[in-house]
Amino acid sequence: MIKVILFLAFILIFPTGITAEGIGELSLHSAAEERGEKQNFKDINVIKKNGQYVITGNSKVRKGVFYYSVEDGHRVWIPETKVRVNNLYWTSFKLSITIPTNFVPDKGVLILNLYEKDKSKEIIDSFPIVLESFKE
Repeated sequence: MIKVILFLAFILIFPTGITAEGIGELSLHSAAEERGEKQNFKDINVIKKNGQYVITGNSKVRKGVFYYSVEDGHRVWIPETKVRVNNLYWTSFKLSITIPTNFVPDKGVLILNLYEKDKSKEIIDSFPIVLESFKE
């Protein structure tokens, strides 16, 4: 939870320049990817339009399963959802998410969390992605 709070604070201090207006596309690469470290998600792209988000990317997860949820730091908009993929190779995935625009806050950040779980069902290898940053 502290990692999420720190990440949100970073996003609020250094805004991404994404607005809630119109259509936008964002390509994301993690710091781990830039350093050449092992990671489970890469080549993430977000296309948004009026509360609809299409997220594409590649995953390479241990057991062929990863999870995602969407939250804003205060409210969970989409609860944990399981996604099955190939676990031997980098596999492309596509998520379609709808968040009603009349419910989102005037200020804040909408975050997609991609992650795996270990044997004890604890979240591991979290990969947070800013879907949208809202400003008054």
